[in-house]
Amino acid sequence: MFYEFDKTLHVRMAPKLTDKHLEMPPFSSMRVNLAVQVLSHSVAAGIETLCHFGKLPGEATHTAQFLEKFDELFNACNSRWVTTSQPMAHAFTKVSGHENFFMRHVTLP
Repeated sequence: MFYEFDKTLHVRMAPKLTDKHLEMPPFSSMRVNLAVQVLSHSVAAGIETLCHFGKLPGEATHTAQFLEKFDELFNACNSRWVTTSQPMAHAFTKVSGHENFFMRHVTLP
């Protein structure tokens, strides 16, 4: 529902999303970049915005929260730089906050 609404806007909240992100043809190769663009901060923020203005059901905020946590988790596990402005997108160090993030959000069975 978010994508269908967003693609009608002149200035989009998630401009990288296309039909290909949601309607992959059968037997197409898996593309991590497409998944990361769907499970991103910008999509989470867009869903939250549409919920706030009543364009999406309030329950969609749970999806936005999941997307936000997934984005942080992906960034924490896929960091390439020693320092960056994005939380969890920098290298794991003693003071980076990664350990606290994993302790709060990742539970083992």
